[in-house]
Amino acid sequence: MAGTIALASCAGQQQPQAGPSEGGADECGPLTEMTKVSLGVNPGAQDLVTQAIKEQEFDKKYNLDLDIRSFENPPASAQAVTQKAVDIGFGGVTTMAQARSKGLDVFLFGALASPSNGVFVQKDSDIEDIGDLAGARFGSFSANNSATFVVLSAIASEAFGMDKLEDELASLAVAPDAAISGLLGQGELDAILMGSTATVVTQLEGKYKQIGDLSSEYIEATGIAPVHLGIVSTDSYAADHCSELVAFSNAMRDGVEYVQADEEAWERYAETLDLTDPKAPEALQNLLGANFRTEWDEEQVEGITKMLESFIPILGEEDFMPEVPDGLFRLEFVATED
Repeated sequence: MAGTIALASCAGQQQPQAGPSEGGADECGPLTEMTKVSLGVNPGAQDLVTQAIKEQEFDKKYNLDLDIRSFENPPASAQAVTQKAVDIGFGGVTTMAQARSKGLDVFLFGALASPSNGVFVQKDSDIEDIGDLAGARFGSFSANNSATFVVLSAIASEAFGMDKLEDELASLAVAPDAAISGLLGQGELDAILMGSTATVVTQLEGKYKQIGDLSSEYIEATGIAPVHLGIVSTDSYAADHCSELVAFSNAMRDGVEYVQADEEAWERYAETLDLTDPKAPEALQNLLGANFRTEWDEEQVEGITKMLESFIPILGEEDFMPEVPDGLFRLEFVATED
């Protein structure tokens, strides 16, 4: 069974004070010269927004030159952040929380989206919903400690009364979307959890049957909109790069506003994905656009904290974490007035 990303411990490293930090943005002046910052992304909502940022030069507007580095799937991009191969990245809130609980200095300074992910099976499969996954050979584009997989586990528990999902499965294979889709088609897997853009592609192709939708089913089961994807960096980078983080928050705000308002942005994004189906732009907008969750304030942090706390009894303290770690959320790098 595939495991989680490696999270090396940094014993003895000083951690920030408990709870979200505040009050630093006004101490960060705007960048006065063009500054390069490396950014890790993988396919999905993040990829769409960062593409718009580069096309429209929203980064340059704030003297930021984003060096975008693409990774195949969330485990790879998360590892790039935890190992400090990039300055800023996007990370599943559960993965980052678990990383920080193990002593790594990662933190979230923004939110991006709820999961836009689907669970698929062969059309003639007896599996009709998430509650039927017990005993299944399962494939996931993200690791078992990722936010998307944990949201799926929470649905299995809250809506269908299952025990820990990973223990209920016959096996779990973690691999990029194309690989698990191929294995499902070959009969090597019984069900798969796809990334957001791959979910759209799979829906358009109509080759498989969708038996689960993470956002809608989690909201139905818990009444909470699950923010699974956040903007992340490290305390060590933030210590000397406050202005860069605020500039990135500004560029992200502009990028999200742009893609939400411009249908052509979705057409261009579909082209970059080599989607020739004329329904693709609208399908992408309906799925990804509906799940943007970009507010970043005390209320948002409180909601994410409650969500993480609800995951602990489902996953277990030993396998997940005993509590939400101090310093996981920082509020001082929010976007400034445009």
